[in-house]
Amino acid sequence: IEPLKNQTLDFTRTIAGLYLDKGDFKSIVSKKISLFLEYVRSHYRVSTQEVNDDFYRRLAALSENTVEDVQKLWQYMARLEKAESVSKEELLQLNKAIKAFKNK
Repeated sequence: IEPLKNQTLDFTRTIAGLYLDKGDFKSIVSKKISLFLEYVRSHYRVSTQEVNDDFYRRLAALSENTVEDVQKLWQYMARLEKAESVSKEELLQLNKAIKAFKNK
């Protein structure tokens, strides 16, 4: 008997394609930020509820990023969250920034 195929990746691609086709970059950004915050909480065991200088220093030390890089990323995410709409370029920039943070 052939085992069932894991179709999670196919499903994710389908949903992402629907958002991209619709041009709803704001929703994608919100979901991307939520997933990243969950990554920070689970991977580094750091609460993301209270963001202050101590938070930036601690996360920078744990992630091997600079304090300035962590602050820039958080400020960028906050700006995107508050924005009425988000462009495809801003979504790509966020993705690049998160990837850079994780690859340190």
